[in-house]
Amino acid sequence: MTLDLYIYEKSLKLIRNRKNQVQEQLMHGIVEDFTMFKELRAKYQELATIEQELKSLLNKVSDNEDNEKEANTTELH
Repeated sequence: MTLDLYIYEKSLKLIRNRKNQVQEQLMHGIVEDFTMFKELRAKYQELATIEQELKSLLNKVSDNEDNEKEANTTELH
């Protein structure tokens, strides 16, 4: 689980950094035209979706590990 958590945290950090960059570009950067604006918004939304899916995946992995521990404990008794 330690390796999973490390990968999760690093991935989440990268996604959040990229989201912040896109957000800064949208809010304070030069957006040449409406097409570029739409592309940046699509990138931001996709990063937000990936971030949420990553969180859900970690929850599933954690739940599975908890269930396995419970099953092993039950088998021992």
